Amino acid sequence: MAFWIPLAMATMSAAQGLQQQGAAKAARIADESNTRVNNIIRESNNILAAASGSLSRYMQSRQNQVHLKNTGKELEAITTNMLRLQDAAQTGTLERRIAAAEEAGALSASVGAAGIGGGTVQMLNSTMNLRSAMVEQLARTEQKQQQYDMNLARESTKEQMILGLSDVQFLDNINMMEYQSRNIQVPSTASVFGNAALTFMKFYSQLGGSFGGGDTSTTYSVAQGASQSDYTGPAFSNWIKQVRGK
Repeated sequence: MAFWIPLAMATMSAAQGLQQQGAAKAARIADESNTRVNNIIRESNNILAAASGSLSRYMQSRQNQVHLKNTGKELEAITTNMLRLQDAAQTGTLERRIAAAEEAGALSASVGAAGIGGGTVQMLNSTMNLRSAMVEQLARTEQKQQQYDMNLARESTKEQMILGLSDVQFLDNINMMEYQSRNIQVPSTASVFGNAALTFMKFYSQLGGSFGGGDTSTTYSVAQGASQSDYTGPAFSNWIKQVRGK
């Protein structure tokens, strides 16, 4: 009877140790699997983030190109209108001068046919010259106002061309933190059966058993001081044989 009770307790210790060993192995396998899955997800998210950043930068570049193209057309139209205005001003000045000369010639012919004296002719010529100068001055003033408005529109368009460009920095949200598995310790088989051997020795000694007729307290103290390999190798087998022989 003294042999079977310690053997049952040792068996329970071994079963519990093997159960803990299996649970630790399962936990380690699950943790390593979760770590691999998390790293795969992280790498997939990094690829998606890089693609999203590239797309954002491409769309930004396209929008800036369209903006520059449109504002460039506006600047070209304003510059063309300014050149046309200058040509029209020069043509208008020449036409006004020709018209003034024609009026002066017609007036001279009319005065001569009417027999009007020289003082009156001079007064009429002065009036016509003054009128022509006023018309010319009004035309130049209008031309300068239009030129000013066009210059203002051109500078405003240049400013819009610069300020309308997008300079937002699109950075890829890359996660560089690699997940690491936990250091889960799995009890070795030697330690499991070594603890079972210690349990057997403890209960066997407490029930008054001894190995080879030795003292029980000495036997258990020797068992406690032995290494785990002593309970899994020939030494432990010899103890079992001695107990069975007793």
